[in-house]
Amino acid sequence: AAEGGLPASAAAALAAGKLPTGRVVGIIRRNWRARGYAASLKPPGPGQKAPKSGVTANVLVIPVDRRYPAIRIATRQADTLMDKRIVVAVDGWEADSTHPAGHYVRTLGTIGDKDVETEVILLEHDIPAAPFTQAVHDCVPEQPWSVTPADLEEPGREDLRHLPICSVDPPGCKDI
Repeated sequence: AAEGGLPASAAAALAAGKLPTGRVVGIIRRNWRARGYAASLKPPGPGQKAPKSGVTANVLVIPVDRRYPAIRIATRQADTLMDKRIVVAVDGWEADSTHPAGHYVRTLGTIGDKDVETEVILLEHDIPAAPFTQAVHDCVPEQPWSVTPADLEEPGREDLRHLPICSVDPPGCKDI
């Protein structure tokens, strides 16, 4: 790479006063997220009426991740989804449309609820949150299990059960 991280040919073109240009000739495949986007309905603006219950309405949903544009969906439950976090999937984006078209997938819960917002964070960062499989449950000690005094007396151990703790580990980490 030449000056500014540009390839040598682009740097030479810039030095000669020419701007490198290109043209998109086609899109082979869009990279929409298969699991969808966490979002909430855009509230009606001043002078706009809220959609009626049971009537199909085209509404905009605003993704939690502000890097993505508003997505247009058709729904008959706009009034009940107004204060909810929902998951929407993108179906396509017409060349003459301001917003991509999508569809409702599921409701996560009420905006602001701690468990709902936690699920939003997990979804937005592609962290699996599915229930554990039976194979994982089979590895857990028999219940009821509790910490024994002998466990607490081991050197280098400290009882931190009174604290909320989160461990962020790389894939394949086995030292915890």
